[in-house]
Amino acid sequence: MWAFVADVRRIAGITTTDYTDAELQDFVESAQKEINSKLITKVVREPVYFIDEYRSNKINGTNTTFFLKHWRGNIGTNFIADFNYDNNIDTTDLRVTQYDPNTQLESDVTITSIDITNCSFTLTTAPSNVQLYVSYAYIPLDPVVPTGILKQCVSYLAGSYTFIGTDGFIMQFGNVKIQPGQSGGKGKQLYEKYQELFKLLQINSNGGAVVGEMVSIDDVLPYQGRINRYGWGYNLNSPIP
Repeated sequence: MWAFVADVRRIAGITTTDYTDAELQDFVESAQKEINSKLITKVVREPVYFIDEYRSNKINGTNTTFFLKHWRGNIGTNFIADFNYDNNIDTTDLRVTQYDPNTQLESDVTITSIDITNCSFTLTTAPSNVQLYVSYAYIPLDPVVPTGILKQCVSYLAGSYTFIGTDGFIMQFGNVKIQPGQSGGKGKQLYEKYQELFKLLQINSNGGAVVGEMVSIDDVLPYQGRINRYGWGYNLNSPIP
């Protein structure tokens, strides 16, 4: 997880009388899913092909390990991300499909393991004479060892959840009314602090750019001078790494 119940209690001033640990854990998990959805970029049906000498991605009946094209980011390396929003990164977050030109059929391929840091996946069997496609998500931050700012983002957002439905309400004791000041109630303040931290997180991680869902058409172009067996080649000079 990207945050802890104890941190949420501390910044929100929540006691065990207000919420149990289990209830706060639910808020933490929901906050992580929300933030994850804003940080990841989803890629659908990325063709698996040669990237560099180390990431050759040979489909030769022997090789079983393949690398994702978006392993490199704007300011560093990317990581495999939580595609299905279950707060866990595993083989279910990738889908690999093979197309057999002889039968003109597609089928899913079983993934044995993934390497989150290296942006690679290993198949159970080595494919040959097929074209592979992979759908996945990547993130410019380490999702396994989160940064301090990422932890704070989740903590403040989860803390703001605890005030939903009560924050901002006028409280009355006899003839005396108490209402939030100009800065709003505590939930609003926590949420605004989360927004401030998230903007900083974006700047530090990828310059503030967020989300693109599909592979660019520029990456699947007629390749001049070298056409592959399907009549298409890949634009190896694409500006996208």
